[in-house]
This record gives sequence, C-alpha cells and structure tokens, in this order.
Amino acid sequence: MIVAAFVVSVVAVLASGGALWYARRQTDEAARSRVAAEISANAAVSAAKAAARQLELAEAAAATYVPPWTLSWDVGDTYLLANDGDSTEYEVTLSAPDELMARLPDAGQKVDPHSGITFLAARHMGTRDDTITVTWHRVPDLSDELRTWRHPLPSRPR
Repeated sequence: MIVAAFVVSVVAVLASGGALWYARRQTDEAARSRVAAEISANAAVSAAKAAARQLELAEAAAATYVPPWTLSWDVGDTYLLANDGDSTEYEVTLSAPDELMARLPDAGQKVDPHSGITFLAARHMGTRDDTITVTWHRVPDLSDELRTWRHPLPSRPR
C-alpha cells in the first residue's frame, strides 16, 4: 500500500510538472503572440499613414495639374489644338456652341505629346460665343475623371 501511494505520488508530481511545463509554454506563446500583434498593429498604422501621404501627394499633383492644351490659328479658317504636355491624352473631344460654324474632328481622339488636332471654325456676324470646349481623360482605360478645358478661338494675325 505504501508502494502504491508512493507510485501515485510520483505520478502526481510528474503530472504536475507536465502541467507546469505546458502552462509555461502557453505563457511564452501568448507573449510571442502579443509582440506579433503589436508589430502587426504598428505596421498597419504605418501603412495607413503612407496611404494617407500618397493621397495627399496625388491631390497636390492634381491641384497643380495644368491642362496641356494650346489653341492657335493655322491658316484660313483652320485652327490647331496642340498637346504641349509630355503625356498622351485620351478620348479627346472638341465641341463648339451652335452659333459658331465649326467642323470638328470625330470624338474620342488620342492625342500624343507635342502633336495636335486641326479643325475648321468660322465666326460670323451673329457669333457671340466662340469658345471651343475640350474634354479628355489622362489614362487609357478612362478610369480617371473627365477633364474640361475651354478657350475662345484665337484671333487671326493681321
């Protein structure tokens, strides 16, 4: 009976040691998980700050964007809309008021940098508005906002 009690005591001590070892291991794992969670949270905060900064930079760039267009007289009743920028513009469409006699190019043109589109336009005695309106996109998939630029027909040289 004493031997049985001794064996039970030894088994109980071993079981207690095993439980203690397991609990210690769980505590260590919990500490590692906490550290990993803190690192992950810090990385998420950093990523959010970087995204916010990129958005600020993009908004600043958009605010300072200057339309690339110039409008000049070519010859006779022909005018040139030129892309003086360094990037291709997409889905370029010209429009004019009904009172302006104009023959405009087909809508949806692609205009490369330092090139242009010619069109015919003529003022007459009843012309009060000779504004040419240009709409375009800056990216080929047209996922950006449609941009608009308006300019009156330039005078012919004398």
